[in-house]
Amino acid sequence: MIIIGTVLLVIGILIFPFAWRGRISARGQFCRKCRFDLAGSPIDTGGNKCPECGEPVHTQSTRRTIIRKCSRLGLVIAIVSMTSGITTLGLGSSGKTSILFGLLPHSTVFWLSGQGVDESLDELAVRITSTTNPIPAELHIKAIEFALAHQADTSQQWNPGWGEVLSLSFGNPIMTDDQMKQYVRNGTEMSAQIRNRVRQGADAVDITVTSSPGRISAQNHNETGYWIQTQLIRGGVVGEKPRKFSKNDQSMHNFWIPKHGSNFASPYRNTINPVGTGFDGEPGSQVQVYVEFELVIRGLGLGVVGEYRTEQSVLIIAQDEEVVSKFKDPKMAQKFCKSIQITPVRILKTIPEPTSNFGVQAISFRLKYQGIPASLALQPYLRLDDGELVKMNNYWTQKGPNPALNGYSAYLAAAPYDTAMYERVAIITRRIIDQEHIDIVYKTDASLAEWKPGIDRVLDFTLVFENIPIEVYEEEDTVKFFPITKTLRELEWIEHGCTADHSGDP
Repeated sequence: MIIIGTVLLVIGILIFPFAWRGRISARGQFCRKCRFDLAGSPIDTGGNKCPECGEPVHTQSTRRTIIRKCSRLGLVIAIVSMTSGITTLGLGSSGKTSILFGLLPHSTVFWLSGQGVDESLDELAVRITSTTNPIPAELHIKAIEFALAHQADTSQQWNPGWGEVLSLSFGNPIMTDDQMKQYVRNGTEMSAQIRNRVRQGADAVDITVTSSPGRISAQNHNETGYWIQTQLIRGGVVGEKPRKFSKNDQSMHNFWIPKHGSNFASPYRNTINPVGTGFDGEPGSQVQVYVEFELVIRGLGLGVVGEYRTEQSVLIIAQDEEVVSKFKDPKMAQKFCKSIQITPVRILKTIPEPTSNFGVQAISFRLKYQGIPASLALQPYLRLDDGELVKMNNYWTQKGPNPALNGYSAYLAAAPYDTAMYERVAIITRRIIDQEHIDIVYKTDASLAEWKPGIDRVLDFTLVFENIPIEVYEEEDTVKFFPITKTLRELEWIEHGCTADHSGDP
């Protein structure tokens, strides 16, 4: 808006002097003062005067040879342009440009939007859903077509303003089914990762199919009411009979249009199970595998919007080889050490009878960290006073590096109706309560990451939190949810033979 105001002001300033000076309307000899036409009057002798005003006209400096007439239209244009420029600059600097664009006709708003004026594009989005000043259907159709063309042209930087137009139009009868499919197909990034190593004789190789929004974001988050589905179709070894996936081999979630700048992905993990010789070849040989899948929109008659196929060579390794390798890097481990925090351990004091359909979460804590230096695969344990390690129910695998702030929970739970497990968990909680503190140990286990094709190696280290305080609660719900503490704890890196004390406030 400020740019437009500046341009209008400059144009007005440039036009004004030319309009004021005007065009030549007559040529000859004229009185310089009153512009009287001196044709036929004596003017070359001293004492000659203008018959109209009486001023001397005997010298050239007292006469004109041309008469100019100012351009009234030019003056009007210049004044209007300068006034509009000053008004626009004032509205732009005050943040009230919507007032000006709200006064413009629909066709002008649409034209300015196509010229890249963001404020006009905002007004266009407002009018799409407006009940008092709605945009005409023909212009709405043109806006959808323009926005879809912008989305399809990847040479242009994605403008979330046009994403807002499409977001507000999605599900509107004016936007056709084919246009909605085109919008989802061009805006969704689909990828499939296949594990690149598999042990000889294995009956499957892991895959992860991921859908994520690309050129589909808008200025505001929008729940569309539709569903997005990633449906696996078939896969196997190239040249062999394919295995067809069942209808249940799918990932489905609500289709929402994210706010521009947000970042999320929807991974779905499965396996390719060859039919035939598969992975029976000799170690060192390569097998070409593939997976085919579809992107589907569910709701009001919509269906398949895109079909995809990914092929990849898989290396057959010996049965005793590691699918995911480990590496040591003390400096990298220390880098992770410096960023991590941990909450106190929350413990449920009384373990109920094993009758709950959902079991019971008896012990829980959380880590907070900033920046993952490398991919990790860690199994958490509780270390009791006598050195016994109690394995936690969940483990931690994450691909790095990740500069964002993240959180990770660990817990010990008893499964429903498992009397023996309930009794064991009850004994463990009583021992920890009597100790009044607990050590937490994370050990690297590369096998935990085998089902994540994006992780080929993990950082090998052991992470120990010593003497973590406990918080005892009577009610089960208090163990499930809790805030992350801001206090850093002592960290000891056992395998690397170093202890790093990072106590204190972050």
